[in-house]
Amino acid sequence: MLSRWFPNVKTPVGGVGFATIAQAVADWHKHALNVQGETDVPLLGLFKERADGAGHSFGTTAVRGFVDMTEEAITLPVTQAGEADLTDALRLLPLHRLSDAHGLDDDAYRYSGFRALTPNEIDAFDITPGYRAFARTVADERMHRPAALRDVLALPADVTYVTAADDFQREMGRFARYGNNSMLVRGLSASRVGDNEYVLRLTGPLADDHTRPEALAQSLVARFGDSIVAYRCYGDTLTVQALGQAADYLGQIRQAPQSLRLDRIQPAHEITRTLASGAMSHGALNSNAHEAVAHGTNMVGGMSNCGEGGEHISRYGTIRGSRIKQFASGRFGVWAGYLADPMLEEIEIKIAQGAKPGEGGQLPAKKVTVEIAAARGATPGVELVSPPPHHDTYSIEDLAQLIHDAKAARVRVIVKLVSSEASARSPSGSPRPGPTSSTSQVTPAAPVPRR
Repeated sequence: MLSRWFPNVKTPVGGVGFATIAQAVADWHKHALNVQGETDVPLLGLFKERADGAGHSFGTTAVRGFVDMTEEAITLPVTQAGEADLTDALRLLPLHRLSDAHGLDDDAYRYSGFRALTPNEIDAFDITPGYRAFARTVADERMHRPAALRDVLALPADVTYVTAADDFQREMGRFARYGNNSMLVRGLSASRVGDNEYVLRLTGPLADDHTRPEALAQSLVARFGDSIVAYRCYGDTLTVQALGQAADYLGQIRQAPQSLRLDRIQPAHEITRTLASGAMSHGALNSNAHEAVAHGTNMVGGMSNCGEGGEHISRYGTIRGSRIKQFASGRFGVWAGYLADPMLEEIEIKIAQGAKPGEGGQLPAKKVTVEIAAARGATPGVELVSPPPHHDTYSIEDLAQLIHDAKAARVRVIVKLVSSEASARSPSGSPRPGPTSSTSQVTPAAPVPRR
């Protein structure tokens, strides 16, 4: 029954049961009968407040969008003809369970999409309709309830192909008139020629359409009313006499540069090589999700970060192995084989919680399954805690020795540090063993993304 009404939801450890779900449904139904106005409806949208009011991209809107994307049909680079596709079940299994399967040969993996994509396949990849819908929904939620700087920033307005007054008003009305020193608009130039007189010129392929200046004028009148004293159109030019807010607005318009041609843009396969996933441990994520992050990142040439706790040995040397291995504590899955993984390209030494200072680094006992305990060298059912503030690194000398030892793996070594209120402030003395072999990263409250 749960699998029917709650597809793609698996909580094998510590998850809620049917009684909890049934009670929650009954409570919500009872509450719905007492709604009198909008204020009685809880806001479950995209954002959940956390410490100090910081916004967090979390909620039912995002979850529903992710579920919709997982239900899109998978398109593999190789077309399978004349036989049924039996690889869906294989694709969802972690590698250590695949090794237990019987009767599988090379043909079973022929159409599985397990391999890395070629540069041409990456460059030709099309954004799916599901992702476009998800991105649009998330953008709408953030517009209604911005919670971070990214939510109030926007690309330049583009009126290059706009012909109607309503479209001009909508495109140029995206920017707030207060708090902006200037507003970039592509396809429009503006210059001040008198005390209250401005000349607007439409550019681009539709510059010869002489009906567009009139549509632009109508949009300004609809937006500013009597502040537009007079205007006249001739050719591709609109001259406006404006006062008050309209004059201030027109004075802030700057012409944005033209869009670059696609042949001048860096190809996608070169961009994906610079990407890295966040350090999410096998424990915070189950094995299926943890492998999926590494698999998807490796398919496009990026680097996945295994997080503290390592990963199952069956993933070493495969496309599901993490290229970035994290050192957090000797009790958290770090062993000799960790450094022998052929996939290893970078070691990240974590000596403090970065994303969630004082909150992260704990795995409750009920989540320490046999599978996770085996990967971490721990005991099933025993809580795992990475002690603040430095795990097993208690001095700069300890850190320097650890960097020196890690360099023996002949890979790049970085240090994940944190400097924040109520957190240790050791980063100022972090050693730098060599500019070409390792780096030290210091952040005010969170680890700096890999560059």
